[in-house]
Amino acid sequence: MACNPDGAYERRKQQYFKILLVNDMSCDIAAFGESQGSEKLVERTDLNCGAVPVGDFEQVIDQEAAHQFLELYMNIAEHRFAYAVTELLKLNPLYMTALKNYCHDKGSAIKPEQIAGADGAYKILDMCILDGMPCDETKSIISRDENKLIWKKNIDTHERFWVKAGGKVDIYYELQSSFIQGILEGSDLEFTNENNEIFCLKNKKV
Repeated sequence: MACNPDGAYERRKQQYFKILLVNDMSCDIAAFGESQGSEKLVERTDLNCGAVPVGDFEQVIDQEAAHQFLELYMNIAEHRFAYAVTELLKLNPLYMTALKNYCHDKGSAIKPEQIAGADGAYKILDMCILDGMPCDETKSIISRDENKLIWKKNIDTHERFWVKAGGKVDIYYELQSSFIQGILEGSDLEFTNENNEIFCLKNKKV
C-alpha cells in the first residue's frame, strides 16, 4: 500500500528518524553485550540482520522509491533490536534490568520540557516509536478527553522479528513501556499496557 501523498515528505522524514533511533539503540545494546562477554555481538548483529545506513535523510533515502527504502530499513532496524536484546538476555536474563534502565534513559533524553496532556503525549509517542509504516494504520484511538487517551493495536508489527531472533515479543513491550515512562518522567501522566493490545495515557492526579 502506498502512503497518502499529502504530507508524505514529512512523514517519511519522521519515519527515518524513528528507524535511526531504533538502530542506535540496537547498536548500543550490541556493544554493551559484547563488552559483557557476548562474543562478536556487534558483528553477529550486522551479519544476521543487515545494517541501516546513517546520514541525512535526503542523501540516504532515494526520494523516487522512498517507501520501499524506508520499509526495508524499518525491517532491518526492528530485526537488529530484537536480535541484540535477545542475544544479551541469552548471556544473562538479569540484564533485563539494565535494558529497561537504558530504554528509560533514552526516552528521558528526548522528552520535551512540557507535554500538553494525554493527547500531546500520544503525538510525541507517535513521532518517536517505530510501529510499522505510516500507511499501515497499526493502531486506532478508542477514546480521548483532556485527561485520558486510550488506543488499541490493530496490527502487531514487532512479533515476527522477535520470533525470528528467537526471543519473545513481550520483552519488546516491556522495554517500550520503560521508554515511554522515560518520556513521561516529570509529567502528570502515566502509561498502561493491557495485554499488548490496549494502551492508555492518563493524568495520574485524576
